[in-house]
Amino acid sequence: MDSGSKFLILGGGPAGTAAASAAASLGMRVTLVESSVLGGAAHLWDCIPSKTMSATAIRIDSVRNAAKLGLVTEPGKVDTVGLAERIQSISGDITSKWVDLLGSQHVEIIQGRGRFTGPRTAAVDTSDGDTRELAFDFGLISTGSSPRLPDWAKVDGERVLTTRHAYDLPELPQHVVVIGSGVTGVEFVHIFQALGSQVTL
Repeated sequence: MDSGSKFLILGGGPAGTAAASAAASLGMRVTLVESSVLGGAAHLWDCIPSKTMSATAIRIDSVRNAAKLGLVTEPGKVDTVGLAERIQSISGDITSKWVDLLGSQHVEIIQGRGRFTGPRTAAVDTSDGDTRELAFDFGLISTGSSPRLPDWAKVDGERVLTTRHAYDLPELPQHVVVIGSGVTGVEFVHIFQALGSQVTL
């Protein structure tokens, strides 16, 4: 890759942003296309929010069980709005730092969905509804992943949720059924149980 070459990156997650920063530091002209959140949806809409919820769940569980240790206190109550605002603040700070860093390196950031149209050309359907044609010398695909949604459970964001809906609930559900016993499913069992919901795995 020569200095001054055009480098197109589809996907602004951890891999895409790191590649954009590294390529820009080597003198390449970088264009980064991202459809949702700079820094990575899996990172900023899954990992960080779940760990933030876990931190709250651990603390409220400790308060509830304090009497066993001889500490007399009133059980804590979860402020779901405050918790959601904390999650958004942490994720927002990380995104803004990536925007500032890449901006200082003169990386062009386009919000939209990109696709290759030829060996050295691409088109981006932008969030403004326009389509931009781009030429490039080198391209990188780092589009990440998304939750798998079963056909038999229509996700409405209110009663049937993905993990990404769980970080911004107006109130704690009385009973949560978690489908899937992988790392994420088990993590949410512990989170909601500690926050005070009845949980079925």
